[in-house]
Amino acid sequence: MRPAAGVVGEDFGTDTDALDWLTQEHPALVAVADVALDAGLDSHVWLLAWSLSTFRDRTGHWQEHIAAHHRAAAAAHRLGNRTWQARAHHQLGLGYTRILRHDEAHTHLARALDLFGALADHQGQADVHFTLGHVCDRLGRARDALQHAQRCHDLYRAAADLTGQARAANALGLWHSNNGYPDAAIGYCEQSVRLHHEAGDHSGAALALDSLAQAHARLGRHAVSIAHYQQARALLRNGGSPYLDAVVLTNLGEAHHANGDHDTAVRCWSDALVVLDKLGHPNAIHVRGLIDGVIRSPDARRDRICGAGSGN
Repeated sequence: MRPAAGVVGEDFGTDTDALDWLTQEHPALVAVADVALDAGLDSHVWLLAWSLSTFRDRTGHWQEHIAAHHRAAAAAHRLGNRTWQARAHHQLGLGYTRILRHDEAHTHLARALDLFGALADHQGQADVHFTLGHVCDRLGRARDALQHAQRCHDLYRAAADLTGQARAANALGLWHSNNGYPDAAIGYCEQSVRLHHEAGDHSGAALALDSLAQAHARLGRHAVSIAHYQQARALLRNGGSPYLDAVVLTNLGEAHHANGDHDTAVRCWSDALVVLDKLGHPNAIHVRGLIDGVIRSPDARRDRICGAGSGN
């Protein structure tokens, strides 16, 4: 949609500048969306929800993301626009996935896949297969997760979508890592890191490095794993995604814990917990349990006592 006559768009020098602007103006944009809904401006309702999707996902505004795309799906239905309906249902699936409501996510993703299939939209189908693979993995449906990951990889490759291929390679790497094939996972994850860098997607490369670190951890290579997690955090430093940083911090803490460095593990988890609590994310319960487990561990207590004694 073109700007109205006389409207001049603002040019941002960097991604950080754009993120700062969105953070400052987000409440006003929410109010504008409410005005559009009240005025029956369905196209504006959908476009505002779509335009803010990435920002809300990266910054943890998932409840607003979900509410906006419920309104967007209804608006797209009233407009008779099936492409917009499909994209709204996909975004609803993503939102529910973030807050770990996987059954609801699966319902919306299945609807999106049906709509994209009817439209013969291969790119849209690939995007949904990618998300469905993640959801099926969380639901313990390993075979379905693998099929979705393979299908999205084939579709992205057919579309010559470099970023999509990178994401699909990461999904395949995670599947192999989670299902007992860490050696095979390393190859997929290394491919994903390389493709993400080629595409200039640093956040994607960070997620691939996180997956690569997990595969090495499963092979007992904790020092290598820690190094990859630290590389992932360095890439996320200016990425504007506190949630992703909390995910990597949580995994980094587990690697330090497995390597016997309990104090560093607790520091990582404590930093992650601050972010997760601020976002109201249910993973905060899991991280708090990790911290409590170390504090109550006899081995960790003994290490702290010995460390204190050696410094005298």
